[in-house]
Amino acid sequence: MQKIDQILILFIIYAKCKKILTENPPTKKLNQKIRVVLVDDDSDITTVLKELLELNNISVVGIGSNGMDAIELYQYHRPDVIITDLIMPQFDGFFAVREIKNFEANSKIIVYSGSESVNVSLLKRQGVSAIIQKPYQIDRLLNAINETLGINVVRLHR
Repeated sequence: MQKIDQILILFIIYAKCKKILTENPPTKKLNQKIRVVLVDDDSDITTVLKELLELNNISVVGIGSNGMDAIELYQYHRPDVIITDLIMPQFDGFFAVREIKNFEANSKIIVYSGSESVNVSLLKRQGVSAIIQKPYQIDRLLNAINETLGINVVRLHR
């Protein structure tokens, strides 16, 4: 293969990669930690989730216990993704989803619930990125984070 052919092939590969990156820019650089806010009225769950996420190089920047906390923490920290329970006393996760989406339409929200009667289609229409049923498994949560952010930098440490 002649030198000019090699240069032409490299240029074509470069142009294709540039087009792909322009159309789908990465949301995080590989050396940046993903920043999340956790919200659940059960502090044992948030404690365990925080530890598991941090073991996977994900930074938990805030922890709340109800929907109002979720809104305030989202507005203050502007995390890459917020992970919230749906059923909580006072202000629930449905309230949080609605208000966070009103505040920032492009927000990334993952919800989880132990209830079998969760209205998945309603949550999807409201813009929820992923829905996980309890009992959750950490690999499902990490996969949901990866898919929600459109990246693949989360390591699956258990």
